[in-house]
Amino acid sequence: MKNNTSQTTIITFALISLLTINNTYAEQSNIYPFVSLGLGNTLIAPQSEGIEFNADYRPSISMGLANDWQLDENWLLTTSVALSYSSTDFEQYSNSFTINNINNQGQLKELGLWATTKVKRENLFSGALNGMSPFISVSIAAIDANYQTGAGQTDKIIPGYKITTGLEFELTSKSTFSIGVGYSDFDELSVLPNNQAVAGF
Repeated sequence: MKNNTSQTTIITFALISLLTINNTYAEQSNIYPFVSLGLGNTLIAPQSEGIEFNADYRPSISMGLANDWQLDENWLLTTSVALSYSSTDFEQYSNSFTINNINNQGQLKELGLWATTKVKRENLFSGALNGMSPFISVSIAAIDANYQTGAGQTDKIIPGYKITTGLEFELTSKSTFSIGVGYSDFDELSVLPNNQAVAGF
Protein backbone atom coordinates (compact mmCIF):
# COMPACT_ATOMS: atom_id res chain seq x y z
CA MET A 1 0.00 0.00 0.00
CA LYS A 2 2.87 2.37 0.86
CA ASN A 3 4.55 1.63 -2.46
CA ASN A 4 1.42 2.50 -4.44
CA THR A 5 0.91 5.70 -2.43
CA SER A 6 4.45 7.00 -3.01
CA GLN A 7 4.32 6.20 -6.72
CA THR A 8 0.94 7.89 -7.05
CA THR A 9 2.36 10.98 -5.30
CA ILE A 10 5.28 11.24 -7.72
CA ILE A 11 3.12 10.65 -10.81
CA THR A 12 0.53 13.21 -9.65
CA PHE A 13 3.17 15.84 -8.87
CA ALA A 14 4.85 15.18 -12.23
CA LEU A 15 1.62 15.58 -14.18
CA ILE A 16 0.72 18.79 -12.33
CA SER A 17 4.21 20.19 -12.99
CA LEU A 18 4.13 19.30 -16.68
CA LEU A 19 0.61 20.68 -17.19
CA THR A 20 1.49 23.89 -15.33
CA ILE A 21 4.60 24.45 -17.43
CA ASN A 22 2.75 23.66 -20.64
CA ASN A 23 -0.15 26.02 -19.84
CA THR A 24 2.09 28.83 -18.60
CA TYR A 25 4.33 28.82 -21.66
CA ALA A 26 1.90 27.54 -24.27
CA GLU A 27 2.45 30.63 -26.40
CA GLN A 28 6.16 29.86 -26.72
CA SER A 29 6.87 27.66 -29.71
CA ASN A 30 10.12 26.34 -28.22
CA ILE A 31 8.28 24.39 -25.48
CA TYR A 32 7.92 20.81 -26.70
CA PRO A 33 7.12 17.32 -25.37
CA PHE A 34 9.76 14.60 -25.62
CA VAL A 35 10.25 10.89 -25.07
CA SER A 36 13.67 9.51 -24.20
CA LEU A 37 14.89 5.90 -24.19
CA GLY A 38 18.12 5.08 -22.39
CA LEU A 39 20.49 2.30 -21.40
CA GLY A 40 22.97 2.69 -18.55
CA ASN A 41 24.78 1.00 -15.72
CA THR A 42 24.59 2.04 -12.08
CA LEU A 43 27.22 1.35 -9.42
CA ILE A 44 25.52 0.13 -6.23
CA ALA A 45 27.79 0.94 -3.28
CA PRO A 46 27.25 -1.13 -0.09
CA GLN A 47 27.51 0.45 3.35
CA SER A 48 28.91 -2.72 4.92
CA GLU A 49 32.37 -4.03 4.17
CA GLY A 50 32.57 -7.47 2.62
CA ILE A 51 29.44 -7.10 0.47
CA GLU A 52 29.48 -6.40 -3.26
CA PHE A 53 26.93 -6.01 -6.06
CA ASN A 54 26.92 -6.92 -9.72
CA ALA A 55 24.22 -4.95 -11.60
CA ASP A 56 22.93 -5.45 -15.13
CA TYR A 57 22.64 -2.63 -17.64
CA ARG A 58 19.53 -0.61 -16.88
CA PRO A 59 16.96 0.35 -19.55
CA SER A 60 14.97 3.51 -18.85
CA ILE A 61 12.19 5.58 -20.39
CA SER A 62 11.42 9.26 -19.76
CA MET A 63 8.55 11.52 -20.83
CA GLY A 64 8.33 15.23 -20.24
CA LEU A 65 8.51 18.80 -21.49
CA ALA A 66 11.59 20.74 -22.57
CA ASN A 67 12.43 24.32 -23.45
CA ASP A 68 15.34 25.43 -25.68
CA TRP A 69 17.15 28.73 -25.21
CA GLN A 70 19.54 29.71 -28.00
CA LEU A 71 22.22 31.65 -26.10
CA ASP A 72 24.13 32.52 -29.29
CA GLU A 73 24.93 30.85 -32.59
CA ASN A 74 27.06 28.21 -30.87
CA TRP A 75 25.49 27.53 -27.48
CA LEU A 76 22.09 25.97 -26.72
CA LEU A 77 20.62 25.75 -23.21
CA THR A 78 17.83 23.21 -22.64
CA THR A 79 15.74 22.90 -19.48
CA SER A 80 13.33 20.02 -18.94
CA VAL A 81 11.04 18.30 -16.46
CA ALA A 82 10.44 14.59 -16.95
CA LEU A 83 8.96 11.49 -15.36
CA SER A 84 11.42 8.59 -15.66
CA TYR A 85 11.18 4.86 -14.99
CA SER A 86 14.06 2.38 -14.89
CA SER A 87 14.71 -1.13 -13.62
CA THR A 88 17.83 -3.23 -13.13
CA ASP A 89 18.56 -6.76 -11.91
CA PHE A 90 21.53 -7.39 -9.64
CA GLU A 91 23.39 -10.02 -7.66
CA GLN A 92 24.40 -9.36 -4.05
CA TYR A 93 27.26 -11.47 -2.66
CA SER A 94 29.86 -11.52 0.12
CA ASN A 95 33.60 -11.33 -0.48
CA SER A 96 34.67 -11.73 3.15
CA PHE A 97 35.16 -14.78 5.34
CA THR A 98 33.78 -12.85 8.31
CA ILE A 99 30.32 -12.52 6.74
CA ASN A 100 27.95 -15.41 6.19
CA ASN A 101 27.60 -16.51 2.61
CA ILE A 102 25.30 -14.19 0.61
CA ASN A 103 24.12 -14.92 -2.90
CA ASN A 104 20.91 -12.98 -3.40
CA GLN A 105 19.26 -12.04 -6.68
CA GLY A 106 17.30 -8.82 -6.66
CA GLN A 107 15.78 -5.96 -8.58
CA LEU A 108 15.98 -2.18 -8.18
CA LYS A 109 13.14 -0.12 -9.72
CA GLU A 110 13.18 3.67 -9.83
CA LEU A 111 10.33 6.04 -10.64
CA GLY A 112 11.59 9.61 -10.58
CA LEU A 113 10.63 13.18 -11.29
CA TRP A 114 13.68 14.85 -12.86
CA ALA A 115 14.50 18.51 -13.51
CA THR A 116 17.45 18.91 -15.90
CA THR A 117 19.53 21.73 -17.33
CA LYS A 118 21.75 20.91 -20.32
CA VAL A 119 24.26 23.09 -22.16
CA LYS A 120 25.26 21.99 -25.66
CA ARG A 121 28.04 23.36 -27.88
CA GLU A 122 26.84 23.44 -31.48
CA ASN A 123 28.81 24.03 -34.69
CA LEU A 124 32.02 22.77 -33.14
CA PHE A 125 32.71 20.29 -35.92
CA SER A 126 32.32 20.54 -39.68
CA GLY A 127 31.78 18.17 -42.56
CA ALA A 128 30.54 14.69 -41.68
CA LEU A 129 30.82 15.51 -37.95
CA ASN A 130 28.67 18.63 -38.18
CA GLY A 131 25.74 16.96 -36.38
CA MET A 132 27.88 15.99 -33.35
CA SER A 133 27.79 18.28 -30.29
CA PRO A 134 29.44 17.94 -26.86
CA PHE A 135 27.18 18.62 -23.88
CA ILE A 136 27.05 18.71 -20.11
CA SER A 137 23.88 18.34 -18.03
CA VAL A 138 22.94 18.66 -14.36
CA SER A 139 19.82 16.96 -12.97
CA ILE A 140 18.03 16.80 -9.62
CA ALA A 141 15.23 14.40 -8.76
CA ALA A 142 12.76 12.94 -6.31
CA ILE A 143 12.88 9.16 -6.78
CA ASP A 144 10.65 6.38 -5.56
CA ALA A 145 13.25 3.59 -5.20
CA ASN A 146 11.99 0.04 -4.76
CA TYR A 147 14.59 -2.59 -3.78
CA GLN A 148 13.50 -6.25 -3.85
CA THR A 149 15.39 -9.41 -2.91
CA GLY A 150 14.42 -12.83 -1.68
CA ALA A 151 14.94 -11.43 1.82
CA GLY A 152 12.27 -8.76 1.46
CA GLN A 153 11.49 -5.36 -0.01
CA THR A 154 12.35 -1.74 0.76
CA ASP A 155 10.53 1.24 -0.72
CA LYS A 156 11.55 4.84 -0.10
CA ILE A 157 11.32 8.25 -1.77
CA ILE A 158 14.85 9.62 -1.96
CA PRO A 159 16.44 12.79 -3.38
CA GLY A 160 19.19 12.49 -5.96
CA TYR A 161 21.28 14.32 -8.50
CA LYS A 162 23.51 13.48 -11.45
CA ILE A 163 26.03 15.25 -13.66
CA THR A 164 26.57 13.93 -17.18
CA THR A 165 28.86 14.87 -20.04
CA GLY A 166 29.10 13.37 -23.49
CA LEU A 167 28.37 13.74 -27.17
CA GLU A 168 24.99 14.25 -28.85
CA PHE A 169 24.41 13.18 -32.46
CA GLU A 170 21.62 14.66 -34.56
CA LEU A 171 19.71 11.85 -36.31
CA THR A 172 16.86 13.92 -37.75
CA SER A 173 15.52 17.43 -37.18
CA LYS A 174 13.46 16.05 -34.26
CA SER A 175 15.56 13.23 -32.84
CA THR A 176 19.03 12.79 -31.38
CA PHE A 177 21.24 10.04 -29.98
CA SER A 178 23.64 10.72 -27.14
CA ILE A 179 26.34 8.82 -25.27
CA GLY A 180 27.90 9.99 -22.06
CA VAL A 181 29.42 9.29 -18.68
CA GLY A 182 28.53 10.88 -15.39
CA TYR A 183 28.36 10.86 -11.64
CA SER A 184 25.19 10.37 -9.62
CA ASP A 185 24.49 10.43 -5.91
CA PHE A 186 21.25 9.35 -4.20
CA ASP A 187 20.26 9.43 -0.57
CA GLU A 188 20.85 6.12 1.18
CA LEU A 189 18.33 3.34 0.64
CA SER A 190 19.08 0.86 3.42
CA VAL A 191 18.05 -2.77 3.20
CA LEU A 192 18.46 -5.68 5.59
CA PRO A 193 19.43 -8.93 3.83
CA ASN A 194 19.37 -12.39 5.42
CA ASN A 195 22.72 -12.03 7.17
CA GLN A 196 21.66 -8.74 8.85
CA ALA A 197 24.17 -6.65 6.89
CA VAL A 198 22.98 -3.26 5.72
CA ALA A 199 23.61 -1.92 2.24
CA GLY A 200 23.10 1.56 0.89
CA PHE A 201 22.98 3.29 -2.49
